[in-house]
Amino acid sequence: MKISIAKTKEELLQAFFIRREVLIEEKKYSIYKDEPDKDDLVSDIYIAKDKSKVVGTARIRKERMAYRIQRMAIVKHAKGKGIGSKIMKKILQDQKNKKISLISPKETIPFYEKFGFKKTDIIQKGKYHKYYRLQNY
Repeated sequence: MKISIAKTKEELLQAFFIRREVLIEEKKYSIYKDEPDKDDLVSDIYIAKDKSKVVGTARIRKERMAYRIQRMAIVKHAKGKGIGSKIMKKILQDQKNKKISLISPKETIPFYEKFGFKKTDIIQKGKYHKYYRLQNY
């Protein structure tokens, strides 16, 4: 398993396909209806590759006072194999000593807490979804 920043058009397209498949079709997160979005132009798109196939992705981008991790998605057949953890470790290694935040649904908070993130507040996104802001600072 190799974790890296997407470099080719093919890698980016695979990452976008995974995000659409996981975040919109599988999880039904309405906030991702504009996928991919303009923020992809100013983000690093991380990918997890198993041989030549992308099986997981996340992006990180600079905001005003911190970086933000977004769009973490792992394909269904690859879940439970530590791929999300490998992506997070690589992002945190690359962004060492930087302030990082993210927004997470309740069910994935324990995953991010393993990496030192702490819940700071609740954010309402859409009519039915409640999300939580987490930070490592």
